[in-house]
Amino acid sequence: MKRDFITGCIILMIIISLIAMCHDRKPEEEMAVYNSSAFTMGEYRNERIVVIVNQRRILDKQKYAERIVEKCRENSLKNVRFSYDLSKPNELDVIVCRNEKEADEGRWNFRFRYVQKAGKGQYNIIDHPEKFRIEILHED
Repeated sequence: MKRDFITGCIILMIIISLIAMCHDRKPEEEMAVYNSSAFTMGEYRNERIVVIVNQRRILDKQKYAERIVEKCRENSLKNVRFSYDLSKPNELDVIVCRNEKEADEGRWNFRFRYVQKAGKGQYNIIDHPEKFRIEILHED
């Protein structure tokens, strides 16, 4: 009897843990731009964005950075459309926040840049992604 009770408690704890883990994972579609601006000097353009990923934890910052870059390149972020018809960015500067409260308070989880491997301004992120690399600049 006591053994059945302990087994039941363990199973219940496992179920609760699984529910908590599933609740913690929100769909990638909930990633949203909190703020964006562009800095342009002649033919050079730097796109600066603050992205809210709506996650409690970001375990793989490189992976999230790659997802954000891909969404920027595809122009498929949830709540913003970049205007690539006149000029395309030569660099991305991105601040990543876990949630809107963190962004409101000016805190972030990490920051990264998507920059050219060599030179500056020759290539854009849309047409020449092979010429770029991700630099993680700040981690909490």
